[in-house]
Amino acid sequence: MVLLLTGSRRGELAHARWDDINFKERTWTIPDEHHKEDEGYICPLTDQALEQFRALEALGSKRQSPWVCPAFHAPDRAADPMHLSRRISRCLPVFKEQGIEHSTLHDLRRTVRTGLTRLGLLPHVAERVLSDKQRGFIGVYDRHQYLDEKRRALEQWAAR
Repeated sequence: MVLLLTGSRRGELAHARWDDINFKERTWTIPDEHHKEDEGYICPLTDQALEQFRALEALGSKRQSPWVCPAFHAPDRAADPMHLSRRISRCLPVFKEQGIEHSTLHDLRRTVRTGLTRLGLLPHVAERVLSDKQRGFIGVYDRHQYLDEKRRALEQWAAR
């Protein structure tokens, strides 16, 4: 659910540390080394996303791990992003019974991006919600972080 509410990548969630989640500021900081573009990213968190992180925190509280998604048998290590994908794969028969076509975790990013467009959000804001690298002139000169715009976009998305 975190991936659907934030538009983040599975590897970003698999490598998230509890220190990266700021419940007070309502942000998730994805450091350079865990971001696809090797540029850190600040993801605003909606109330629904915060609820999901709190649920994950409660699930893992007995294991005392610094990772949001610790490795199953080694809580001192992050989960392998492929394990997240495999868990979804196991659910595919149930999805099919419910009329949901074959999908992967990466399809959630497509769903988020399409949903943001349907909500009427400007393409440059939707792209920044997904933390995709800005190319060309915009990528070189526009250094605005769009935190407020991303927060409003994700709040609209969560409400939908």
